[in-house]
Amino acid sequence: MTGVKIFKNAGIGMVLVLSFSVLGWTQQNDTKKEEAVVQAKKEMAVVSKPSVTLQKSNFVDEPREEVSDKTLEGEVSGVSPTFLAIVYGQDDKTSYEIPFKVNKNVRFERAKSMDDVKVGDSVQVAYEERLLKSEKETQVKARTLTLIRLLVSAKPEAEQSKNTLESREKE
Repeated sequence: MTGVKIFKNAGIGMVLVLSFSVLGWTQQNDTKKEEAVVQAKKEMAVVSKPSVTLQKSNFVDEPREEVSDKTLEGEVSGVSPTFLAIVYGQDDKTSYEIPFKVNKNVRFERAKSMDDVKVGDSVQVAYEERLLKSEKETQVKARTLTLIRLLVSAKPEAEQSKNTLESREKE
């Protein structure tokens, strides 16, 4: 025996004998284990390399998703309990319309529900837009309405037809 340590536990002396020759043997085993681990890692590194070489161009045009909050004002051109279409711009040749699906999470201001929104009403909507963008193109993945604010109600149909008759009589 080449080394002795004494530990006291609860008043009883314990003698622990350590042999440096045994320690030397475990150190040799540890060195062999470390060498085996290093060798195994080298072998695993070779196995885990991809079998197909991917070209850089495969990742250049990878689409990415962007989310943004937007608002839009316009005139209601179509409405149902689960759908809202808004004309938000117009020029000589065309008008610009955007459709939305209406779900139960939509908040209403100045209106209680979709029953209060009519064709011809001026509204402002807030929505979340999800886009898939790549270098070549941009695609709308989804538009989720969060708010419908009634700005100006359209005149009731009876009042509109009365105004039309009065304007014709003046002519």
